Amino acid sequence: MLPSPTDLHYFKETAAKLNLTKAAQSLRITQPSLSIAIKRLEETLGEELFVRSKKGVTLTQAGLQLLSHTSLLLDTWQQVQTKALASMHEMQGKYVIGCHPSVAIFSLPLFLPQVMSSFPHLELELAHDSSLRITEKVISSQIDLGIVVNPIPSNELIVVKLCLDEVCLWSKSPKVDMSSVGRDNLLMMPSGPTSSQVVLKELLKKCASTPRIIQSTSFEAIRELVGSSSCLGILPTRVAKGSKVPLYKVSKSPAFTDQICLVLRTENRKIFAVKSLVEIIKKAFKENMQ
Repeated sequence: MLPSPTDLHYFKETAAKLNLTKAAQSLRITQPSLSIAIKRLEETLGEELFVRSKKGVTLTQAGLQLLSHTSLLLDTWQQVQTKALASMHEMQGKYVIGCHPSVAIFSLPLFLPQVMSSFPHLELELAHDSSLRITEKVISSQIDLGIVVNPIPSNELIVVKLCLDEVCLWSKSPKVDMSSVGRDNLLMMPSGPTSSQVVLKELLKKCASTPRIIQSTSFEAIRELVGSSSCLGILPTRVAKGSKVPLYKVSKSPAFTDQICLVLRTENRKIFAVKSLVEIIKKAFKENMQ
């Protein structure tokens, strides 16, 4: 257990006065309260700090050692407290923003350059993983803000809707429609997301026959393969639109609407920097993603 700053302050004053009564008067507390604070420090350190006598108190060797570090400990605490309070009221501090790599590609450029140039005392770190894992890390306080797709509701989270996206079937040819999709086609799709699985299930009901399916963990790899070959791909629209080669939504393709949201822990909404980042991100999406 670490000593409290208050107990250290009381100890320092007692060491200066070498008299419990005078130290208590100087600190404007009762002598029993001061004695309890000194006893608490001694229990924390496991050593006596003063030798009591009728004339007053004398520092022990352990007391002398503690006294030599007390000012530094109190100064360090003051610095920590100042920075902590500043993070509650100023645009500074270090924060982690998490999002899926594919979401990061189209979302971070909307606000990140502006934030970093406008707030020189703000430090940001980026973490990339699946939306589910990002959400879990926000809940466990490993990440401060998450930009995620279809977050699972939690009482511990504030969820801010940013925009919608549509997951559907894409091709590099504008002439492909569902009636021509069959066993002769190679179908690329992301592994994992529920939205892709829903689209696949509906797609198979409309296909003349079942296409060959390859799953990938990379949305960008799927997009590039669709753009450079005759294969089809199940992709979010915002990812597909990032292709250097124009991709076309397959006519009458089944679709699933994703919700892209910002998630944060409920208690973090009071932190000025976090609250400001939420507003900046909301505004950036509203102006660019509708």
